[in-house]
Amino acid sequence: GCTVWAPDGRRFVDCGMALGAVGIGYADSAVTRAVQAAAAAGNVTALPHRLEVEVAERLVDIIPCAEQVRFLRTGAEAG
Repeated sequence: GCTVWAPDGRRFVDCGMALGAVGIGYADSAVTRAVQAAAAAGNVTALPHRLEVEVAERLVDIIPCAEQVRFLRTGAEAG
């Protein structure tokens, strides 16, 4: 859910929506299973995963003006 608990027991409501929750909601079971499967498949590296490439190719196919896709963690990286 959107409740966040501090170590001292204080309860907060995530009004910032934790980035991903904006698009997919909280604790979506299909997303949770997919993340668990991806984590079980191996370590994260600096190289793009094949699924990132597949998603990028799909986005370019469905967004008429997109010529390329770049995945970033923060707005500062995009600047």
